[in-house]
Amino acid sequence: VITSGIVLRLTTAGAIGDDVDVRTNEYGFNRQPFFVDTRGTMELNIIFRNNSSTSTEGFIGLLDSTAALTALPTTARHVGLFWDLSANANYVISSSDGTTQSTNNTGEAVDAATRYRLFIRWTAEGAFTVTFLEGTGFATQIDTSSFTGVEGSGGNTFQLHFFVQTEALAAKEIDINEWRCSIT
Repeated sequence: VITSGIVLRLTTAGAIGDDVDVRTNEYGFNRQPFFVDTRGTMELNIIFRNNSSTSTEGFIGLLDSTAALTALPTTARHVGLFWDLSANANYVISSSDGTTQSTNNTGEAVDAATRYRLFIRWTAEGAFTVTFLEGTGFATQIDTSSFTGVEGSGGNTFQLHFFVQTEALAAKEIDINEWRCSIT
């Protein structure tokens, strides 16, 4: 958890294609059926702000990989939110089972002045609900999607990834204001 007033800022260089990836490489999210049965849930809350609304792409979410991202995940096992302003002006909720990517365009244009909340709930093995909200306190829900069949290859272990890439000759940033995980 990031404490109050502290921000994790990811900043690219000003070269086209430069990227930054921060991940929980030694801290995996693993829903072991021996410890968390089908009645249990894992909830992940992430508050962030994309500091640029032009010429950028990025991903925030869970990915079945400890390797650094150098491009948006498409068919790699994942669940989260991405944006690619060269292809679409909106945030997109996305998942993949390792073969097929499922996406849901939220209709929310990337806005550099807005803080967003991404809420991921893992309710059963391979079953996720992703909710995207605007604001941090009493946030307004923008969109929600449910996915199944997204089991991680290594015993359902996923790494939390924050990724940003510039598509112009200018540095790009995202701020991670908070992330919190709870298992019940």
